[in-house]
Amino acid sequence: LPSRVRSGKNRGSSGGPVKPMRQRTLVPDVEEVVLQELRVEGRNRLLMVLGSAGEESSCPGCGQRSRRVRSRYARRLSDLPWEGIAVRIELCVRRFFCGADDCGQHIFTERLPRTVQRCGRRTCRLADALSQIALALGGWKSGEASCRGGQHLGVGTGAAGPVAPGEGGDDRSGA
Repeated sequence: LPSRVRSGKNRGSSGGPVKPMRQRTLVPDVEEVVLQELRVEGRNRLLMVLGSAGEESSCPGCGQRSRRVRSRYARRLSDLPWEGIAVRIELCVRRFFCGADDCGQHIFTERLPRTVQRCGRRTCRLADALSQIALALGGWKSGEASCRGGQHLGVGTGAAGPVAPGEGGDDRSGA
């Protein structure tokens, strides 16, 4: 083993500490989401259908817990590849009614902050991996290089940086 690994001092090329990956599982956060279905799409893509592991959620306006589900909808997310195979996630999230009379937020969407940020299109672990690439490369060239490196993470590239497959990257023809 390299001396930096044996000594317990994991250092990147810049000399700073290397942030290890938190999990090595197919599902992003097993305490927050559960795998409902796993499908193979084509020859080189997996689709994971995930749902919330909890039965209730807290209102972001007042903090009150609610179990009254108003509706459900699916979000499409990009994730880290698994064994070199691109992974897409269909995350089934719920909208709840807030039961507090004095809360201005009558309906709210459940938050799954360890899986995906609010309005995010990438899992937190994919966003972390892309950030680590950019930080490791440093400087103004990091964005360009992380776009190229992002292709190895199962994402394409766009003018504004890494873009998940099917979200308007270089292939705008839809073919």
